Amino acid sequence: MGLGSDWKYKITIEYSDYQEVINWCNIYIGEFNHAWYQLGIDPMEYFVNGDIRSKWLFKKHKHAVLFQLRWH
Repeated sequence: MGLGSDWKYKITIEYSDYQEVINWCNIYIGEFNHAWYQLGIDPMEYFVNGDIRSKWLFKKHKHAVLFQLRWH
């Protein structure tokens, strides 16, 4: 899968239990790699700075807004 122009909406969150976020996305947004996509925590940023931010990509504006309202 290329992360091309279909993935128009990107939201970055800081939340340590992203399995919970994944489960929520599967229930409320749809199937992984079709309606949403997750770029995990950057291992080097975590190691150096303790950074737990992850990026979440969406094809539809309404899904990005719903995600933003729930997790941001």
